[in-house]
Amino acid sequence: MTLVDHLEGHLGQFVEGWKSDPPTGVQVVRFANQPFPQASTFVTLGLSHHVLDQGDDAKAALELLLPAWDDTDRWAVVSLLGSFAHLVVEKHHAPPRGTVSNLDYFIPGGRMSAVYVSLPVTFPKSFWIYEGVSPPVVLVWLIPIHPEETGYVATHGWKAFEDLLESPDPDLLDFNRKPVVEEGHAVI
Repeated sequence: MTLVDHLEGHLGQFVEGWKSDPPTGVQVVRFANQPFPQASTFVTLGLSHHVLDQGDDAKAALELLLPAWDDTDRWAVVSLLGSFAHLVVEKHHAPPRGTVSNLDYFIPGGRMSAVYVSLPVTFPKSFWIYEGVSPPVVLVWLIPIHPEETGYVATHGWKAFEDLLESPDPDLLDFNRKPVVEEGHAVI
């Protein structure tokens, strides 16, 4: 089974794709009606060809994903994934869960200005890792976040932030969603 087989086995056949970025060789493909009807999941392909440092001589391979509602600007999502993949390849380091990366550009639809690295918990655990290669390919969910949320992660840590993401159950596919924190405090 290939990585594409793994993805299509969980998400169905991809419906469109965007050409690779020559320096990184990373493409982006879109899966329709995933993880919900009227939503799409965008996934990088080719990032996992770059075996990345993870610290303590550990190596990692990963692909990025970003689910969004179908009314979201597709090109903006593709651009965000491509830019983040380029950054990861340039640093040659796999961002750990809980990493917040500020972006040089605005995420369309709202005030979000960073992405948060997490596990793709909206999908079954069997989807999270493709073990057909060494090192296994970890699928990483990039969640667009607000400046207030960025500050909350810095102050309270990633575990506390993820607890907030489960508590009020915000619509993480909506780039216009309200932040789950205000002035450093949780909004529940």
